[in-house]
Amino acid sequence: MLIMSISRCLHPPGGATALSAVAGGEAITTSGFEFVLFPVFFCSVVIVLVSVLLNLPFKWRLYPAHWFHLNKKVEPVTTKDRDAELTSEDFLLAVQQHDSFIDVTEDSWVELLEQAKVNAQKKPQHPEHIKPDAFYSNGKLGKNWQIRQVVRLESETYPKAKLVVYRTLKNNSPGVEQVQSLHTFLQWARFEVIYENHHWKRARQ
Repeated sequence: MLIMSISRCLHPPGGATALSAVAGGEAITTSGFEFVLFPVFFCSVVIVLVSVLLNLPFKWRLYPAHWFHLNKKVEPVTTKDRDAELTSEDFLLAVQQHDSFIDVTEDSWVELLEQAKVNAQKKPQHPEHIKPDAFYSNGKLGKNWQIRQVVRLESETYPKAKLVVYRTLKNNSPGVEQVQSLHTFLQWARFEVIYENHHWKRARQ
């Protein structure tokens, strides 16, 4: 407990479960792998279900957090409406206003904010060329962020303008095909992206 307090680490229930499997004695040893199914798996499912039911009637509860973020509507502030730069104080106040436990220290929040500013300063140019089967991002924040997959490029008969056939990704699944002029698509696209290690990141130039 002292080491966990000094290192600011949480002690998940899984640690106690693993310890009980090792030091539980003959009763657990004789049950073999059935111990994984019952009580571990069974009780875990029951705990989650009960937690959902207990928190569901209260709209201010953030459990499960994924449901909360799906229903929470935050009006984004456009760049032209901003009259001040985002500061560490603003960011930490937003964390407090989130009113939920997040296992990240204040120093880590500030570090993440500053790193985000460094990344934003790179100001990538819009791509010069669009490649079929490639993915592109508009570089927006939050719910305005969007990924599109280019299906193919087509040439319009008149006035000989190129068209981009693309799919907008939702939860990493491509949607229906849409068509847009190459010029409009280039204005939308900030940079090419790739999916790597379960995250979207900028493609190497």
